[in-house]
Amino acid sequence: MRKKGVRLLLATVGSVFLVCCGCLVFATVYGSTPEAKARATERAIVIQTNAAATQAIIAVAESTQNAERATSEIFAQLTLRAESIEATQEIDTSSDNTPTPTSTPELITSPTAPPLPTDTLEPTLTSLPTNTPVPTSTPVPTNTPLPTNTPVPTNTPDPLIALLEELEDELGPSNREDVERVTVIFEEDTFYIKFAIQDNFTAEWIRQGMANDTLTILAIIDNNSIPYEWVVVEGTFPLVDAFGNVREATVLVATYSRATIGQINFGGTVQVFAITDEPVFIHQAMLED
Repeated sequence: MRKKGVRLLLATVGSVFLVCCGCLVFATVYGSTPEAKARATERAIVIQTNAAATQAIIAVAESTQNAERATSEIFAQLTLRAESIEATQEIDTSSDNTPTPTSTPELITSPTAPPLPTDTLEPTLTSLPTNTPVPTSTPVPTNTPLPTNTPVPTNTPDPLIALLEELEDELGPSNREDVERVTVIFEEDTFYIKFAIQDNFTAEWIRQGMANDTLTILAIIDNNSIPYEWVVVEGTFPLVDAFGNVREATVLVATYSRATIGQINFGGTVQVFAITDEPVFIHQAMLED
């Protein structure tokens, strides 16, 4: 009887425990999210199944002598199950709205083999620099001579001007004031040379000077570079007219051809007024003593 009462007590306690668990599950189902309700319903079904199994075990235990030990084991299992249900309920309550993290696949990387060290090139021996020859001293530049002043090229004188200058040099300046000593005009093939007869102490010396100057003029013309055919020599000297006025007048006109001039021996005694190609003109005043 005593053993039978114990078994009934245990059965009653187990039923009460199961009912409490069922109530707890029922509260969870109606007080949580749809997902939680579904999980609670599944747990309730499991609990009911366990309860049926427990009743079956109790029935078996009643028919065996080890009913007490079976009841203890069942009670322990129910206790663990209840603790598990409570723990699961706490987890569900705290993580109903938090998605369950998916397990991140662990990236397994196969270690790569460390690269083999490359052969370090041995440094080549740098040849020592050869002795750089000392630069020779640069010779000091010698004094470059200064360029001499190049004479400015003179204009080549006109042959006629050159002839005039030669006549002036040979005849010399006039011994009378305000009188031009000699002039030269060249027209076509004829030279017109006019000179001032020098004054002297006597008429004879004046005439001799007039002849000498004419011969000098012919010698210079003969040596000039200008081609010609005729030379007309005109000599001037001051004369007094009937009114007593003194003026420079032409007192000599002598004409010579090139051929005649070419025959003259300028180193000998020449009667210059006797060889004219045309009659010579000498003023009467020049013939008087």
